[in-house]
Amino acid sequence: MHTLIAITFRICFRSGLFVLAFAFAFSGLAHSSLPLSSNVPGGVAIIPLGSVSTSADTPQTWFGDQPVLVTSDHGLWYAGQ
Repeated sequence: MHTLIAITFRICFRSGLFVLAFAFAFSGLAHSSLPLSSNVPGGVAIIPLGSVSTSADTPQTWFGDQPVLVTSDHGLWYAGQ
């Protein structure tokens, strides 16, 4: 009886380790990155704005009189239009 419990425990433990290793291995895939810049009519222009400061608010940018999306990626601010 004790052997059966020990075997069951080992199987559960190893399965748990496998699940954790799988989750850590593929956790980077969930992070989305910016699209490639395509500076053509109908494309998306990605313009770097500088490094992210912990004390600064999100920069505000405009294209003409239209506000432009600003986001951060890997410690840098980017504007996309």
